[in-house]
Amino acid sequence: MIRSTRYAVTAAIMISQINAATPAFAAKEPERLSPSSKVYLDYGEDKCRMAREFGTDKNKVTLMMDRFGPDDESNIILSGPRFKKYSVDGMMSVRFMPYDADPKVAYFAGFLGKGNPAMIVRGTTRISPYSKEEIKQIEAAQKNKDKSAASQVPPIMPITPAQEAAVTGVAIKIPGSAEMILETGSLGKAFVEMRKCTDNLLTTWGVDPAKYAGQSKAVEPITRPEQWVVSNDYPQAALYKYKRAIINFRLSVNDTGAATACFVQQSADTPEFDGIVCKALMRRAKFSPALDAQSKPMASF
Repeated sequence: MIRSTRYAVTAAIMISQINAATPAFAAKEPERLSPSSKVYLDYGEDKCRMAREFGTDKNKVTLMMDRFGPDDESNIILSGPRFKKYSVDGMMSVRFMPYDADPKVAYFAGFLGKGNPAMIVRGTTRISPYSKEEIKQIEAAQKNKDKSAASQVPPIMPITPAQEAAVTGVAIKIPGSAEMILETGSLGKAFVEMRKCTDNLLTTWGVDPAKYAGQSKAVEPITRPEQWVVSNDYPQAALYKYKRAIINFRLSVNDTGAATACFVQQSADTPEFDGIVCKALMRRAKFSPALDAQSKPMASF
């Protein structure tokens, strides 16, 4: 199970893909799966996870939404026997109903634990996708290579509790298969608890949630994040075995902008990557500090 925050960055270190054909089937009507469990919320030391099961037996699907800090975006994982046939990474769409946007996202095909097939959505997902204007602003900013990645991104309208409460389901569409609708019902109460969990994370990290929420500027990279971990950092032992991993990490940043510690928040049971990622980040990641409500430098992450 996984989660995300604005600056708890996800580093994906990958190599090769399994060469296998993806089976396809066609169905005219969406497949609807009703809940078969209650909503589970895991208060982890460095992440919060919301999970629920839908359907039964071979049709059972577990939806997991992870957050690594206070943010509107979640890392999504789908697991269940049906995903065994998807052995190659690809594209899918994830839509929170009733919102019309049907954003395409990349996924990694893999396993959770011992032989539990899973589809891990690459990056993070919002309940309500960015507006067309926000997308234009982000795309225009990304073309500007003279500024850091963080300072290029314009302010984004936050997801409201009313939007969370209005959710009725999650629609999943994988090319070649029928649309699958997980009938979640309203996620209002679930996300209230999720925010309590992410606030608890901040407290555990020594960050005041109220002070963090009131900051006038978040921590911003002054070196480019895509250059923090490079191909030469790839562990040779993992390379020879065609291993790959997704590492979620958090960097503590003091009031001078220096990274003081690195923590692996989530890893794919591949310890050979963890130390290498943190070593590279501590060497190359540079920041300007967060500013509190009075525009004074503050420690953050």
